[in-house]
Amino acid sequence: MKTSLTILFSISFVVLFAQLDTIHFANPSFEGNPIEGRLLGNPLPKGWRDCGFRGETPPDVHPVRGGNFSVSKEPADGNTYIGMVTRDNDTWEQVSQKLKDPLKAGKCYSFSAALARSETYISQSRVTQKPTNYVQPIQVRFYGGNESCQKEQLLAFSPLVKNTRWRQYEFIIQPDQDYKYITIEAFYSTPTLYPYNGNVLVDNLSPIFEIECDSAILQQKAKMLEVADNDFSKYHTETFNTNTTHSNNRPVSKTTGYSNKQDQKLKKLQPLLDSLTIIGLFEKNIREENPDGVQLLKEIAAIVKSDPYIGLNIGVKKGEDKSLQRWRTKFTKGILKETNLHKLQFDVSKFNKFYEQEWDAENEVISIRVYKRT
Repeated sequence: MKTSLTILFSISFVVLFAQLDTIHFANPSFEGNPIEGRLLGNPLPKGWRDCGFRGETPPDVHPVRGGNFSVSKEPADGNTYIGMVTRDNDTWEQVSQKLKDPLKAGKCYSFSAALARSETYISQSRVTQKPTNYVQPIQVRFYGGNESCQKEQLLAFSPLVKNTRWRQYEFIIQPDQDYKYITIEAFYSTPTLYPYNGNVLVDNLSPIFEIECDSAILQQKAKMLEVADNDFSKYHTETFNTNTTHSNNRPVSKTTGYSNKQDQKLKKLQPLLDSLTIIGLFEKNIREENPDGVQLLKEIAAIVKSDPYIGLNIGVKKGEDKSLQRWRTKFTKGILKETNLHKLQFDVSKFNKFYEQEWDAENEVISIRVYKRT
């Protein structure tokens, strides 16, 4: 009897497991001939197609021993990997492939990719026409589509890839419809007011495993994707080519009485405030700033500074360490002073010192509000 139950359990487990899809990438570790970017005669690894801009070189296959770009990192898996860049002329690199089996609408999947940043990536700037180190951190985005290079839906994206050692990043996706193709794109930190030269290295894609849908995980993922897409469409309306639309009906601020010009500035500020609370101004639980968060705060301060009749409140939360709260409060004030924002246009204090108010953006560390000064 015990043996029969064991066999029955084993059969049930196998049947349940067999119902879940596993989709394999073709050439997931980008195995190919090492070669640096050329307009002609620069084949990508087998199974992958270039989706870049006309007149721009495709992604590079590394490592090229003694190459001009000085990218020498050893692969995370196999013999080669691809390097993708963003450029200061508002172009970026992307690749695509047809999946062996399509992603199915409504199902949930997980996969991973090894990502890293090269400390050196020397190439000519498209703006200055001078050798430049394409070293700034960028992110990787994954899109679903039904044609090669088509970006029908943003499925997942990485944080800014700052690590210079390989790290396996995990992704969860839920397609809105069936997709036969996947496109991998290098892209700037969002939002950004200007394009810049950055790089990311990609290797060792895992299979795409179907998983049980977890509502909490998917809701968080959907929120982050919406913020990313809204930021993207605001700052790159000329080049964003997708049929996916998003809406954000949340009011920009609860405070009334703004002029039309101020209202436009607040609409420009809101995605920056949202992104700052997602990206974070500080590294977790240590006295160290996040450079990308600092840059966002400076962009916010520049917009506030342009109108003496609006101001900025930032409440720094206590967490588990009062001394860390004091350091973060002092550091945030210092950044705003560096931007020459007038002292009457901002107030950075401990969160509990503010009277009860509605915040425009908030996370576990800080809360931010833009208000009308009288």
